Amino acid sequence: VGVPGLVLALLYLKVRDYDTVKLAPGLDAKRKSLGETVKHIARIMARCLLYNAGDGGLSLIDRFETGGSGTCHLTLSPDGRYVFAANYSSGSLFGVEVDGQGRFGRQTTFIQHQGSGPYPKRQQGPHAHFVSFLPDGEHLLCCDLGIDRVLPRYHPADGSLTPDKALDIALPAGEGPRHFACTPDGRHLYIAGELSSNVLHY
Repeated sequence: VGVPGLVLALLYLKVRDYDTVKLAPGLDAKRKSLGETVKHIARIMARCLLYNAGDGGLSLIDRFETGGSGTCHLTLSPDGRYVFAANYSSGSLFGVEVDGQGRFGRQTTFIQHQGSGPYPKRQQGPHAHFVSFLPDGEHLLCCDLGIDRVLPRYHPADGSLTPDKALDIALPAGEGPRHFACTPDGRHLYIAGELSSNVLHY
């Protein structure tokens, strides 16, 4: 996250009883220290977590509520100063700063998407699914599966996000964009449609 030895993670678990959670080998010793966090996450509110991994283990140093539900993807700004996340279930995008010590600072943005798609079971409302920067380091794109859009945002130095309609991509109805990849020169964008199983080129 721009600070050596730190790891950014997203924890989103639906559990009724913490004792039933199966941890990966080697993490059993961490069960007690993680217990409080897991029980809180069980309330269906996701958190961004910052861990210190300098000693080969993981110790929680900070956390931040994402402001939505079903948070499914995180990305870090190229300068390492801001974290942005896509909230799938609530269909929103949020951002928070990370300071020089690797702790979360102020929330910089929160954007609630609006709309729906033709498939009621999967597109009854917005579902922000993936968020990442273009190679220019200034534009952030967010795939929203629920409204068949890839929404571009301009990212200035203060961590806020401003809509950039010139890059807005409205996909054919029912595509359900899940992920995108851009060539290093920024000239070609490939979008994966989860509902259509198509790959679209722009």
